[in-house]
Amino acid sequence: MGALRSHDRRGVGRPRNGDTKPCPKCGKATCEFNDRYRFEGSIVPAWICDAPQCRYRDIVRAPSGTDKSDSRQMIAASKQVQAAARRAIMKSAARTDRARKRLDKRAKAPKPE
Repeated sequence: MGALRSHDRRGVGRPRNGDTKPCPKCGKATCEFNDRYRFEGSIVPAWICDAPQCRYRDIVRAPSGTDKSDSRQMIAASKQVQAAARRAIMKSAARTDRARKRLDKRAKAPKPE
């Protein structure tokens, strides 16, 4: 079991579960802070409006990228970028080589009189 904390280390200005403020969208209801709001498969802290017709929510932090599928997608995207860069380098080298060969061929060719 984890040790119990004697005090909360959260900063003075940071909201806590259950804190409320007026809704910036509708102004009629209040927004309640929830530090474990479920959003797109992740759990993030957010302000949520109480009014069902308003549906206002303000995600405090972006969802964490620690999900395994997200990291796999990022790795795959990184590999694609690296492969595209290598292909561009190889194409450039091939063009340079072809141009050099054409220049050498022209230099060796007999000049017409």
